[in-house]
Order: sequence, then C-alpha cells, then structure tokens
Amino acid sequence: MNWRFIRIAIIFGVGLLSATNYTPVVTSLTQSELVKSLFFAVPAALLGFLLVIGFQAVNPFSDKVWIEPSWDINPFTLSQPLVCFDFLVWFVIVQALVHLIASIIQGDLYGLSLVGMAVGLSGLLAVRLARILFRHKFREKSI
Repeated sequence: MNWRFIRIAIIFGVGLLSATNYTPVVTSLTQSELVKSLFFAVPAALLGFLLVIGFQAVNPFSDKVWIEPSWDINPFTLSQPLVCFDFLVWFVIVQALVHLIASIIQGDLYGLSLVGMAVGLSGLLAVRLARILFRHKFREKSI
C-alpha cells in the first residue's frame, strides 16, 4: 500500500477542512498574553510529548525496536509510537498553519493559531529528541 499517498491525502484533507471551516474564536486575551502563553506552551508541549514517548518506551505493547518516522510507513501502527506521533504532529501543524494563513487573509491575526504552530513544532522537536534520548530502542538501519 502506498502510505505516502495516503498520508498526503489525509494531510491535504485536513488543510482543506481547516480552510473551509475557519471561524476565529473571540478571545479576551491580549496579544501580549498570547505571546506569554507561547513561552508556556512550547516547554510544556515539549515535556508532555517526551513524557508520552518515554511511557511508550516501557510500554509492553510497543515494539521492542522502533523505526524512524517516515512517510512511507503506516501512520496508524500503534506499536511504532514515533511513526504515529510524527503523523499526528504534522496533522496539528497543518491545521494551525491553515488557520494562521486564513486569519491573515481575513485581516486579523488569530493568535491561538500561533500557539497551535508552537505546539506542533514542539512535537516535531520532541520526535527528534526522542531519537537521541531513546536511541537504545532504535534499530541500526530503518526499513
């Protein structure tokens, strides 16, 4: 099965749905409060993601040996947590990016999209850091 095509189709669908269903939420937060929330969201997301990945390292249902995330692998393989996690992070990034672009086109900056982008990028960083922190879980050569 061509998982790369399926992943791209799903991510494209997420972007399309995000663009067509964009409605900014009215928030009472000021721009400075949103910026401050970024300083909280990034480390909290990074730590949270690494904790979840760390729990998967000792999870008996997780494979004994992990493979590096790739767009050619089934993203719904729960026994390979980094593959699934990497796909979900891209899902979040695309949705936040589309909301950010849609908000700019409509003439207002939807600050919560920046928080979504920060959380998504923290997730990508967590996947890369997990490769270093849990290197004993990875095989030498990925398939």
